[in-house]
Amino acid sequence: MHTTPLPISVADQHYIINTSKITVSCLFNNEFIKSKNYFSQADIDDIANETVLKVCRSYHRFNPERAKLSTWIRKIAYNCIIDAIQDSIKRQFVDRDCEFVAVTRDMLSEYNAEKELCRKEFEERVEAACSHLSEKNRRFKNMLVLEYTPREMAEIEGCTPNAASKRVWDIRNALNEPLAAIASEFEFYGYKKAC
Repeated sequence: MHTTPLPISVADQHYIINTSKITVSCLFNNEFIKSKNYFSQADIDDIANETVLKVCRSYHRFNPERAKLSTWIRKIAYNCIIDAIQDSIKRQFVDRDCEFVAVTRDMLSEYNAEKELCRKEFEERVEAACSHLSEKNRRFKNMLVLEYTPREMAEIEGCTPNAASKRVWDIRNALNEPLAAIASEFEFYGYKKAC
């Protein structure tokens, strides 16, 4: 069953406009007094205009037997204010999120740049600590870093696994103290395990 909307008389139009503005203003001054600080007068006027539009669009559903027109307008105004407050909160969170992302991106790029400098300094310090090793011991050190077993090292270098284990033991003993000192300085940047 399709009903045709009731025409709004000029008197009702004036009543709706005035009541909507007064109702929104009263709601902000009484029930939403804390939220009023977040809205300018222009925002409050926009909410009142939104209330007028919603009342006019849904006027054909108004039933005078269920409620007075002023009560019905008040309920629509109340819902419009709630919607405006929710939109304001969403905008604040979006603004904060965007600001947080921008600040985090800047901090992360600074941290990554600082970490890259520390990585280079760390590698230079480790290389300097290993500078006294012979060429053969450097090869063993590199295989140790790549987690080769003594048997694999022995096959590559053409020696016995016991000789490879002895060489690894000697390298670890020679580098243990200098690398531990370097690792303690760079522990924040996650390089301790590399030593």
